[in-house]
Amino acid sequence: MVGYQAVEDRVWSLFHQSIGQNIALPDRLKQQLGIRSSRIIEVDPDIARQHDSKTDVLVVFECGGKLKISVKKENAHYYGNWYTHQRVEQEFGQQALDRLVEKTTEWANQWIENERSSFFLGVSINFGERTGNTYLDFNQIFTTRDIRSIVAGHNDCLDTTANVIYHTDGMAGSVEQVVEELQVIDDALLSELFSSVKIVFRPINPMTEGSNRGKQTYTKFVPYERFEATTLLESKADLLRFGRFESVDLNHDYRLNHNRHIQALRHQYNMAVRVK
Repeated sequence: MVGYQAVEDRVWSLFHQSIGQNIALPDRLKQQLGIRSSRIIEVDPDIARQHDSKTDVLVVFECGGKLKISVKKENAHYYGNWYTHQRVEQEFGQQALDRLVEKTTEWANQWIENERSSFFLGVSINFGERTGNTYLDFNQIFTTRDIRSIVAGHNDCLDTTANVIYHTDGMAGSVEQVVEELQVIDDALLSELFSSVKIVFRPINPMTEGSNRGKQTYTKFVPYERFEATTLLESKADLLRFGRFESVDLNHDYRLNHNRHIQALRHQYNMAVRVK
């Protein structure tokens, strides 16, 4: 199976090889994106590495037009990385963040009783396509306007905000093939995506997951009381017996991640957790 990075590198390479040349741009791209010249003068090598960039390949044309390409494999079900408290607040506002914390906590208290769930102490968030029971419909918190930020970015003036999507299940054969298959991120595409993109709940099991413990959590397990002797939390039964999930306090717990919460359980409640 071709990896995502290989697909992205291939698209970048095809455009880079075409610097100084005129490529055959479809009229729809010229009209919708205001590209007046099809001669490529630059292909940015670093745009995908910039913070929170939705653009994977940036192609600059003579006269200033740009293709800001978001590369998506057909089997890629996520848009962007894990969303932090500060990113949600910046892109969607305080009310959306408060609502997300509330809904995540409601879900956590229900999910911990599900026979298919595993041990977890907090829940992280991202956005994408999802089936099953570990998601919330996007429209329960966000609007059709918000979907643009998830898919493309929140500021059209920035190069890190994408203006086209390239969906592929393999390696592109030519730059002409890529441009023919580009989809402009317009209202029609966003309306289509609005029904499929979900708020994805990612419960983190600290006993089996390492780096993911550094992700921020939108809810936290809180014991009913502090224990006199150190008590080990190691099963779902322990969680159901000793406490419940509560909303993170965004005044006190802003940017709280799973590692810090484990430390807080030890210091405040005398409860220990084995970690990977």
